[in-house]
Amino acid sequence: MKWGTILLVALLTGAAFSQPSVTLLAPVPGEFIPAGSPDTVQWSVNSPIQLDSASVYFSSDSGVNWTKLGEVPATQDTIIWTTPQLTSLKCLIRVEVKDSAGNLGSDLSESTFQVYIPGDAKLNSIVNLEDVIIVIAWLFIRPVPVPPTHVLNYVADVNCTGTATLVDVLVLAYHIFGKPGFETLCGRRGL
Repeated sequence: MKWGTILLVALLTGAAFSQPSVTLLAPVPGEFIPAGSPDTVQWSVNSPIQLDSASVYFSSDSGVNWTKLGEVPATQDTIIWTTPQLTSLKCLIRVEVKDSAGNLGSDLSESTFQVYIPGDAKLNSIVNLEDVIIVIAWLFIRPVPVPPTHVLNYVADVNCTGTATLVDVLVLAYHIFGKPGFETLCGRRGL
């Protein structure tokens, strides 16, 4: 009898058929986020009934494969994660929320954002001499067919000045031939 009453109330209020709606707010499509840096995924939720939890997923291949970044209580609308050590121009985030009735709602990045290893001009997640050669060619010869100029400007700017220069080539070469463990955390940058 009690379950019948609960079901009747749920049917009358629409709670049994209402899915929570989620809107992903960050990261923003088109952003460049340095690999290995902390970053925030943020979302907003609208739900007619109380939420239980939110799960956040990351894809570096336009949604073919997904990795769970974590699950947070319903009271949270952000999660801080460390971007993976890779270069990808095809990154997406997906947020899924579940309410107390078991209804699911989700949102996916509108389009891709980028995670990059500073200096990785070949976009292959490895920094080596070939990357230095590509940056030199791009700076002095142009055009370099791959990657696109706006991407190379971010990836090659290892000293965080806002544009790639000869100084970046020197810093990158020093990394390759001298000081291992080189990192730069220029921070999130938009187009």
